[in-house]
Amino acid sequence: MDSNTDPFKEFHTDIDSLQDLYLACEGVIRKDGVLDVSKLNELSKEEQAIFDMPKMKTLSAHVASGCEQCVTTIQGFDTTREMVRQATREAEKPRAFTAQKLRAFIT
Repeated sequence: MDSNTDPFKEFHTDIDSLQDLYLACEGVIRKDGVLDVSKLNELSKEEQAIFDMPKMKTLSAHVASGCEQCVTTIQGFDTTREMVRQATREAEKPRAFTAQKLRAFIT
């Protein structure tokens, strides 16, 4: 499709809205690799107030159609989230440097 006639061009350049949708759907990706937009229906009234729900519904229908550009962007969010999780797990691992080894190293 020609980018000049793409009715969803705004979404392809509006990373913030795609990220909001990803967060609103809790980052759940279906087996087919598309964001699980059904998660929008599970939001509480308080959560719905945070997001522009009419825009989220329009964007979710577009993403659910399998738009390659949006799917790729959302998969990028998911990859980044997993990298942060892995880094956090690594940072939380106990260190091999015990107090005894530290004392031996210092003296």
